[in-house]
Amino acid sequence: MSSPRQNNKFLKFCFCFFWFFLPMITCESVLAQEAYDASKDWKAINAASNSAFDALQRKDYDTASTFIDEMLSLDPQNGEAYCFKAMCLISKADYDAALTALLKSKELGYKQPNLYLGLSIVYTKKDMPEQAGSSLLDLLSLNPNNAEALYGMAYLKYGSKKYTESLDYLDKAEAQGVSDDLGIRQKIRGAQESNIPSKGLWDNVPFQILVVIVIFGLIAVLIIVFVPETKKEEVPTSNIASPQSNDLPQTVYSSFIKAGPNKRVCTYLIDSLVIGLPNWGLGVLIGTTFGWILPGLYFLFKDAFNGQSVGKMVVGIQVVNEENRVAQPAEAITRNIPLTVAQVVGAMGQWFLLVAILVPIIEYFVMVNSKNGQRIGDKIAHTRVQDLKPQIHDNTFLFISIAIFIASVIFMNALKMMSGAK
Repeated sequence: MSSPRQNNKFLKFCFCFFWFFLPMITCESVLAQEAYDASKDWKAINAASNSAFDALQRKDYDTASTFIDEMLSLDPQNGEAYCFKAMCLISKADYDAALTALLKSKELGYKQPNLYLGLSIVYTKKDMPEQAGSSLLDLLSLNPNNAEALYGMAYLKYGSKKYTESLDYLDKAEAQGVSDDLGIRQKIRGAQESNIPSKGLWDNVPFQILVVIVIFGLIAVLIIVFVPETKKEEVPTSNIASPQSNDLPQTVYSSFIKAGPNKRVCTYLIDSLVIGLPNWGLGVLIGTTFGWILPGLYFLFKDAFNGQSVGKMVVGIQVVNEENRVAQPAEAITRNIPLTVAQVVGAMGQWFLLVAILVPIIEYFVMVNSKNGQRIGDKIAHTRVQDLKPQIHDNTFLFISIAIFIASVIFMNALKMMSGAK
């Protein structure tokens, strides 16, 4: 077994050997390259290159091929010759062979614009737009004002339906003197116009708004006009607050009738529309909204007046405490904290919208599985929801909720059309 001292001597020997012979190897490689370059007939190579280039300009590919073969016979490692050869192969639609020649040219260190333009053409023909775009971007990194590369990028972006980026590249290309021979701008205009649906009666904004008004009107007539509320019993005089008291008189119900889940969902939809549609409509029409402040305040205080929000008034339900008395403002505000937090967080957008969706869903399942229909907020505030119109079956409000949802979609679509027409 060798000792550590012997190992150290061996490592020192290898280190000295490496640094002694490395300069010799490098020098030999340089001298070999210089000898190889000196052996070339540069005058003949340049003459053949010029002749091949002139032939390619005239699109005389047979003559160009003859001079390219001469270039390669004089210099087999000539990157320019392989690039010229690829141009001839592209003219014959032999894209596989052209790609091989172009990659060989790139491997030999040839980095002229025609190499990258050739690669973009071949990749485009082979339906490889990402590689074509990468080649053009390589060229633009060398010369940001290369007109052919800018126009090529405009064409590729048009093909991928990124019209804004395509027009941006097209503007830059035209600024460099390139004419839009492929009619990219006209094609983009035609594509955008073809995406605009023809307007029939249904696409007429006033007609859509009329449909929304009719739907909401029918809902209101069904709920408010034809269905009376259940009778309330007033608290005896001794329990009613005196005029000198700061407390509001309370209504108490002789028995508790639990509001069904469909009525609760319908109420939530209506309350969401009361504040959501105006907020959303302002965003579409004038580009600004109330943000989270007004929706948050509405959901927090919506039941504070007589235990009823706008939605509860329409549907015919009311928040009461566990003694069947109409909920006090403090109780009503407390029960709405979870939904208010969900609305405020959801207004932050993006992934926060999941909170605005998940919290009501969780509240719904808690309510459905509760004996008295109490959601999390009700359990915290010791409240529950009284049904003032039990004559209407709870399942009726399932269909009403669907109608409200459809009407809301129609209304939002109408707002979008009005915004787009400006």
